[in-house]
Amino acid sequence: MTGSTMTMATANNKDRYLRWQILLICFLTQNIAMGFTFGSFGALLQSSEEHFGITRAFASVGMSLVTLAIGGLSPFVGNILQYSSIRTVMIGGAAIGGVAYLGLALSNIYQVALLFYALIGLAVSILAILGPLTLVANWFSSNRAKTLSIVNLPLALFLTPYLVSEFLPLHGRFTILAFAAVLFFLLIPLLFLIKDKPTASQSQDSANAVSDTAHATPHDDVLSIKAILKLPEFWLVSLGIGLMAGVGTVFVVHIVAFGVMKGMPLQSASLLMSLYAASGILGLMIFPPLADRIGSAKALISTAICQTLLFTGLLTVDGTPFFILAALFGMCSIPMVTLHGAVLSEIFTAKNISKAMGYSYSLKLPFLFFLPPVVGFLYDYNGNYTVAFFASSTLLLTAAILFLILSRKMQKTA
Repeated sequence: MTGSTMTMATANNKDRYLRWQILLICFLTQNIAMGFTFGSFGALLQSSEEHFGITRAFASVGMSLVTLAIGGLSPFVGNILQYSSIRTVMIGGAAIGGVAYLGLALSNIYQVALLFYALIGLAVSILAILGPLTLVANWFSSNRAKTLSIVNLPLALFLTPYLVSEFLPLHGRFTILAFAAVLFFLLIPLLFLIKDKPTASQSQDSANAVSDTAHATPHDDVLSIKAILKLPEFWLVSLGIGLMAGVGTVFVVHIVAFGVMKGMPLQSASLLMSLYAASGILGLMIFPPLADRIGSAKALISTAICQTLLFTGLLTVDGTPFFILAALFGMCSIPMVTLHGAVLSEIFTAKNISKAMGYSYSLKLPFLFFLPPVVGFLYDYNGNYTVAFFASSTLLLTAAILFLILSRKMQKTA
């Protein structure tokens, strides 16, 4: 073996080790940022109402601000990641998240707390969505859906609702939110281990890989915003995902309260979120491999249809079937973030994925911002969730139709 061959083999081994290291770090940042934020909000919803002295609809605005910041600031974050150090940006995101949760714990004025919710959304955008997606695009040239499914395994989303419901009566809201701040700050030293791209010459295709189905980006050029926005496929993905994400957020925000309305104690109702997250792990074992096999657009069609049926069914059952439907909904809903990244990676190259994802997330904005408080308003007005949940099912069916059109367009241009 020549010296150059040995050096190349050593570099490849180092890159292989770094891939696993980056995968683990992305898994942790995603779980702490996304998992805790979305897993704790519903369980803390009633305590937030009492702490700030506000209505259910107004309390739901906190999650809307989180999702508003994710959607509104994602284009900004995506552009920064395209030209800046991913490591530096993610370290900044961890610091922002820690400060935001500490501020939320200390705040007694809801208008001030809304600012911290927005900062939490920025941290989630960096640590759970765009940062990991960009790293995966740089380091993994194949099976990206499977890789993203590992990153997005919802371990924290599974554990958080139950743990919050258990510890909230014992230790109070402040302790839980302060603990979240500590978790974000502990990510900072870990993020210093990130390396943006591979070094070995054999691995450079990982940094600039173009999937076989990528048709929108000639060669490996950096696309302008105008070029991205001209693509019909981009709009079909973004609007369909926006509808599904909005309804998914409705579930996360309101399902615990919906369970309590059905007569469940808080601990039992919080179990709905835990089952939702736990079954999401199974969904991540099913839908991303399915996407790698049949295409992400077709996988999105199947999950949108399943969610439509399951969300409608939540209104018609009680007892054990109710828990089963919540679990099945999680199995179909949680892989959506992974499938979003996977379908965009079929359309865009690694150099454009952060920008494309950033603007795609921004188009979720109306759905993420308005749906949870609208559902809260309809609950306050009607005294139940019937009208709101039927409307949500209709939106999910619309998303399935958009993905069907997307699939046909991608087949024609492949």
